[in-house]
Amino acid sequence: MAMTPEKQRAALAKITPPMWLIFKPIYGQTGYYRENASGYTSIKDAWRVTEEVGRKKVSGRPTDNDRVVLVPAPLPDYLNDRNAIYALLEQIEDSEWDEFAELLDYVTYKENRRPHQRRKDIFTASCGQLCRAFLEFKGLWEETE
Repeated sequence: MAMTPEKQRAALAKITPPMWLIFKPIYGQTGYYRENASGYTSIKDAWRVTEEVGRKKVSGRPTDNDRVVLVPAPLPDYLNDRNAIYALLEQIEDSEWDEFAELLDYVTYKENRRPHQRRKDIFTASCGQLCRAFLEFKGLWEETE
């Protein structure tokens, strides 16, 4: 039996670099910086930054009404968001792509069982299949009973 989505998310959290959101509390739920600090938005569309970049934007004392703070960014939804999983796949080095493609081929074939489509399925792999192959590639996939 496959890993549960919760276990997959926990495993992905271990290898995902921590990201931060820049937040201006005075604006409430829409006080998150947009990309490149070009205005404000909700948490869904907020600019994800490293701590180093975020620290450069933080200002004010904790009691200032106009202060800007860093808050931890929620983990992206790698199991359902194609852009998020593609960003995660950027961790794979060029020299490792053949090995990853073999794992992805195995995962898609195992789940789809279409011999005539073998190899073609890697181009239409679902987010879940990409996550599974990535976790197997990193040695973090665990079969459960």
